[in-house]
Amino acid sequence: MAGGLLTEPNRRRRLGLAALAVVACLALGSGRAAAQEGIASNEPAAFTADEVNYDDALGVVTARGHVEINQGKRILLADTVTYNLKTQVVTASGNVSLLEPTGDVLFAEYAELTDDMAEGFIRGVKVLLSDNSRMVGTTALRTAGNRTSLKNAVYSPCNLCREDPTAAPVWQIKADKIVHDKQEHIVRYKNARLEAFGLPVFFTPYFDHPDPTVQKKSGFLAPSFGNSTFQGSYFDVPYFLNFSNNHDMTITPRFSTEQTLLLGVEHRILFEDGRIITRVSGTRSDLQPNQGDRLHDVLRGDIDQEARFDFNDYFRGGWDLNRSTDKTYRSTFGFGTEDRLTSRGFVEGFRGRNYFSANSFWYQTQRVGESDDQQVIALPTIDANYVSEPGRAGGYYTFDANVWNLTRLQGRDSRRASAITAWNLPYTSPLGDVYRFRVGVQSDLYFVNDFDPNNPDNVDPTNGQNFTTGRVFPQMSLEWRYPWAGPVGDSTQIIEPIVQGVVAPGFNQNSDIPNEDSVDFEFDDTNIFQPNRFTGRDLIDTGSRVDYGLQYSFVSPGGLFSQAFVGQSWRPVTEGVFAPGSGLEDNFSDYVGRVFLQPIPELDLTYRFRANKDTLDLSRSEATLTTGIPAFRLSLNYLSIQGNQTTSNGTTTGFPDREEISLSVSSQLTSYWHGTVSATRDLIANETRDISESLFYQDECVLIGFNHTTSFTNNSEVDTNSQFTFFLTLKYLGNVAG
Repeated sequence: MAGGLLTEPNRRRRLGLAALAVVACLALGSGRAAAQEGIASNEPAAFTADEVNYDDALGVVTARGHVEINQGKRILLADTVTYNLKTQVVTASGNVSLLEPTGDVLFAEYAELTDDMAEGFIRGVKVLLSDNSRMVGTTALRTAGNRTSLKNAVYSPCNLCREDPTAAPVWQIKADKIVHDKQEHIVRYKNARLEAFGLPVFFTPYFDHPDPTVQKKSGFLAPSFGNSTFQGSYFDVPYFLNFSNNHDMTITPRFSTEQTLLLGVEHRILFEDGRIITRVSGTRSDLQPNQGDRLHDVLRGDIDQEARFDFNDYFRGGWDLNRSTDKTYRSTFGFGTEDRLTSRGFVEGFRGRNYFSANSFWYQTQRVGESDDQQVIALPTIDANYVSEPGRAGGYYTFDANVWNLTRLQGRDSRRASAITAWNLPYTSPLGDVYRFRVGVQSDLYFVNDFDPNNPDNVDPTNGQNFTTGRVFPQMSLEWRYPWAGPVGDSTQIIEPIVQGVVAPGFNQNSDIPNEDSVDFEFDDTNIFQPNRFTGRDLIDTGSRVDYGLQYSFVSPGGLFSQAFVGQSWRPVTEGVFAPGSGLEDNFSDYVGRVFLQPIPELDLTYRFRANKDTLDLSRSEATLTTGIPAFRLSLNYLSIQGNQTTSNGTTTGFPDREEISLSVSSQLTSYWHGTVSATRDLIANETRDISESLFYQDECVLIGFNHTTSFTNNSEVDTNSQFTFFLTLKYLGNVAG
C-alpha cells in the first residue's frame, strides 16, 4: 500500500504494523555507520507494507505486499521482507529493488542484507547504473556499501532492442566476475569477452575501465590505426597522465611503416581564470625542400599553444604560438593545411560600448617561394575605440585610434599613429524616412624605413628609402533611406531607395605610405555605403562621391522571403584613388548587388555579383544554394572572379582569374546513420582540388564510421595526399581510429 495508508485496517494489523515500526526503528538504528558517504544508518527507517506478522519465538518480523523501507538515502522495495532481530539480517524476495543514493538501482529475485542495507548477498541480480548502463549476474556480493561483485556477469551501456529485448545489444562484455568499486570508481573484469551483436570479438583475462562517475584517469587510451600516402600504415598508442582535476597530459608515440617514430604530446592545465593548452609533435625524417637536394634524418616537428586568461570583469588576454620546423611538416603528417602559421599575444578590454586591444603578431609562411624573413612582425598594434552617450538630439561621438609598429627581419618597416574622430547623428523623420549624418576626420603619422615608392609591392627593395610623412583627411556624409511598405494580397513588399552623399577633399594616395592593411580590397554590396571602403587605414577613400541603390523585400505569410539589392557609385574625380580592375576606377562604378530567395524554410538561394557598368559583363559572381531536410541536405557554391594581374619590371602583381564550384551532400539517413560527400573543382584548370566522403553510425553506446579525404594540391613531398580514417568508439572503453 503506497504512502503507508491502509484501507480499513483491523486492530491486529494496526497493532502489528505499529510493533514492526518500533522494532524496525530500534533495530535498524542500532546498526553500524554505512560506508557510503552521506548515509547515516542510525537514521530511523520509514516503513510501509500491506501485511505484517511478528514471530515472538523466532524474533522475526515479516512484511508482505508492497513493502517499502526507507533507510537513510537507500530505499528497499519487495513483495516480502523479513527482519531477524537476533541476527540483524534483512531478507527480501519477490520483485526486489534497492535504490542507491548514487542513482543506481539493483533488481533481484532474492536479497539477504545487513540492517543498514550496505552489505549482503543477492541472487538473480540486475544493476541499472545512473547513466543507464546495465550489469547482470547470477549472484552478487555487496561489501561496505561501495563494492558489488557479480558472478557470471554481463555489462553493457547499450539499450536493448524494443522489438526483441532478448536480442544481444550492439556490444557487451561477458565475464566470470565483474567488480564495481565505487570507492575507486572503477569496473574490473575477470576473463572478459567482448561481444558485438552477440558474436565474440576479443578476450582478455583481466580488464578494467572507469565507472560512469569518472571524468578522467591515468592510463593507456585506446590505440588508433590508420593509413596515409606519406606515412603508410601507422599505429598510435596514447597514454593519458592525470595530474589533478585541472592538469593532465597525453603522450602519443606513433609507429609507421614508411617513417620513423613520431612522438606527440598534448599538455592541458586549467587555472581559476584561464587555461594553457600545448600540443607538440616531432620526428626524425627525410625532407625534400622545394629546391635543392633531399635532406636525410632531419629533426622535424611543430608546436601549437593556446593560452587564455580573464584578468577581471573587463580585461582578458593570452597568446597563441604556432610554429613548424619546415613548410611541409604539418600538411604531410596530417596536422594542418594552413598557408601561414600565426602566433600572437594580446590583451583586450571591454567597458560599455568601448573597446581596447593590444596585439603582437608573428607569421611563419607555409607557401612555396615565400621567405619568413619578409613576413611582417607586429610589435605591437594597439586599437582603442570609444563611443559616447547620445546627446539630446541623439548625436554621439566616436573615437577610433590605432598605433602600430610593423617590422620585418628583411625588408621594409612601418610605424603608424592614426586617429579617426567623428560625430554621428541618426534621425527618423515623421514621414518615416531615415537619415544618418556623419562628419569625421582621420589623422595619420607614418615613419617608414626601407621603402621604394616606385615599387611599392616589393617588401624588400634594393633602393629602399626612409620617410616621415602624415596626412589629415576630413570627410562628411549624409545617408538617406526611405522604406516604402505596402500589401500585395496577404503579403508585404518593401521598396527602399538608398542615397548617400560624401564630401571630402580629392587627392592622390600618399606614395610615401606603404600599403600594409588594405591589400585585400573587394568592392561589393557590403561596403558600397561605407565611409572608407578600403579594409584598413593605409589607403583612404578620397574625394566626393554619391552612392545610390535600391533594395526590394517581399514577405508572405506562408514563409516566403526574398530580397534584392543593386547599387552604384559616382565620383567626379577618379585619378589616383582606385586601381584598374577594382570596379571603382572610373567616374561611374561597376554595379554591385545581391539576390536572396527563401521560398520555403528548407531552401535558400543567394547570388552576389559585380557587373561592368558598360557591358554588364560579370567580374565577380558568387552563388550559394542550400536546400533539404535532415534526411537529405544539399549545398552548392559557385565562385567566379575576374583577375587583375599586371606585370611591371619583371614583377607580376595581382591575382589570376578564378572559377570554382564546390558541392556538399549530407544525409541523416536514420536516427543513427549520417553520411556526407563533398568536392571542390577548379573550372579553369579543369581539375578536382579535393574530395571527401564520410559515413557514421552513432547511438547511446557506440560511434562507428569512416572518413576518406583526398587532396590534389601537391607540395614538395607529396603529389596527392590521400587519407582514410576509421572510427570506433565504445562508451567508457575509448576509441579506435586511424
